[in-house]
Amino acid sequence: MKQRIQLLLLLTICLSIPIISAQDDDQPTVAGIEYGMTITESITDFAFFDWWQFNISLGDKVVISMEADDGLQPLLGLMDSGGNIVARSDLEEVAEVNGTAFLQYDALTEGQHTIIATREGRDQGTTTGRYLLTLTNRVETENPRPNPFMEAEFRCSDMVLSNALTFVFNEDVEIPEDILPGQAIEQYRITVFGLDGFEPAIRLQSDIIVDRPLDCTDSAQATDGSELDLSFLDSPIIIDEENDADKITMVTLTNSNEAEILGEVAVTLGAKKGTGGRYVLIVEGLAVNDRNDNDEIIIRRGPLAGETPLDIYAIGYANSRLDPILSLYNPDLDMTTECDDISAEDCSDLLDLALAKFVISADDATYTGDRFDSAIRIDSEDNNQQSLTIRGRASTSGNYLLVFIGELPAR
Repeated sequence: MKQRIQLLLLLTICLSIPIISAQDDDQPTVAGIEYGMTITESITDFAFFDWWQFNISLGDKVVISMEADDGLQPLLGLMDSGGNIVARSDLEEVAEVNGTAFLQYDALTEGQHTIIATREGRDQGTTTGRYLLTLTNRVETENPRPNPFMEAEFRCSDMVLSNALTFVFNEDVEIPEDILPGQAIEQYRITVFGLDGFEPAIRLQSDIIVDRPLDCTDSAQATDGSELDLSFLDSPIIIDEENDADKITMVTLTNSNEAEILGEVAVTLGAKKGTGGRYVLIVEGLAVNDRNDNDEIIIRRGPLAGETPLDIYAIGYANSRLDPILSLYNPDLDMTTECDDISAEDCSDLLDLALAKFVISADDATYTGDRFDSAIRIDSEDNNQQSLTIRGRASTSGNYLLVFIGELPAR
């Protein structure tokens, strides 16, 4: 009975205040949201709740997270089209100040629903601050797509980041029969070198951590002595972890539980403090397992990054048999571009990887390109979502390094 009174109180308080769709902090916000979107807003003493409206279909598995900052203690409610509160975040666990409120709802009804983003205590509460609201439908993970409404900036942890690049992959995982307890089944490492003032940070999201995004990281970890040698540079870059920590970021995502394969992994690259410049992002751990295995990676750049080209390279490991082929499909133009060997005529505008070397000192990993590796370019005027496919030529297979070389204009 007490829970029912609390549910009715939350609804009554939010309905009793005049609702004005506004962009300032003096009035509650009423606006639309769609699956896959992440929105930044704030709770104040004048506007202690916001309404975010979206459509639900029967069978949807709704996941909502509200990540708080600046002293806010977050609270979430979900209201159906009849005005009934059908879920709320504090029935099992009350979020802490600067914590994350979280709720899940398996849709039993359809139609417009409303997310109520507020604070503990509602009108009697005292906390205020900004929040990051993320809406996900777990049913849609079979066909992963990045958020089509790309924001120029997004907030994560205590950072406000300029959006440079989002890419999504879902690697086919082969689990060895003789796997040992605790042995890593999946392991991906992402390293970003920032050039010309670009200060990188990375956010990761995954199916099995769908309840909330991983905190963004700008940590350099053990990258002291890492080296980047590319032909478009006058000389190699050797990273000094103490002096160059703001120029490099590394994050590792590892899974040793065969019952919880990571599935879809979304990577978002951002630049701190409005910085801009060139970047080189390197992904380790991907593989084409056999001749029937085609890796698909969904790519979209942030609005500002779309003003410049993005070059993408697939480099076979030294002990790999893989001769990679890249295909890029633009669904808006219904057009596919393909590149086999970097030395071929159809790839001639891109960097010759025979002059490239990557050394990552965390475990002395060294990768060198050659003329049989593959590369492809997304042009500056082509800023829509695209699908990149990696496969092996003549049934070759093996591990490969995926490299993105792009630029984010400074704001």
